[in-house]
Amino acid sequence: MKASRISSMSRSVGVLNAPISFGASGFSVLFAFAAYRLNPLCFALSPVAVAWVFFYSLCKRFTRWSHLVLGFALGIAPAAAWIAIRGSFDPRILLLTAAVTLWVAGFDVLYACQDYDVDVREGMRSIPVKFGIAGSLRVSRFMHVITVLALVGVGLAAVANVWYFVGVAGVALLLRAVLAEQASFGADFVFARLEPRHLQ
Repeated sequence: MKASRISSMSRSVGVLNAPISFGASGFSVLFAFAAYRLNPLCFALSPVAVAWVFFYSLCKRFTRWSHLVLGFALGIAPAAAWIAIRGSFDPRILLLTAAVTLWVAGFDVLYACQDYDVDVREGMRSIPVKFGIAGSLRVSRFMHVITVLALVGVGLAAVANVWYFVGVAGVALLLRAVLAEQASFGADFVFARLEPRHLQ
């Protein structure tokens, strides 16, 4: 039995047929061509980007850290944009990559809590399966704290003006509100459907 929220996806219902596969392959070729037209470094790294995105869909079968794999699939976007525009790499962009990676991963951990029962039954691996719901909330909080620190680091490395740090403060307040909502477990919170035993 698959999680209800993904039950209609192609891989879940076994309809990843030839047209879909050829379409994905065609997209990958088009992506590589676009990267080639940008600059040599983009073209050289394009297979890595495509492979990483496809790799994510298999991760829950062998690692509990698939949330970070997904986060990094989006986290490389700032570095990719930098390379596309400048044609070179700057280590400072790794701070922004880390921030995006952990922002996404932290929320994906929360999202994965909804699939706890299904993942256990299907033998999938995830942070909620390994650490339980309560432990996963702590992991998510830690990831989001590091997210804010990384964003501060980006501002310091780039010598950003005060408005950048005002924006980071807004992000911190938003995450604080999410953490407060976690703590309260209101009726409309994402985990309301979980049984009390999952929250131990």
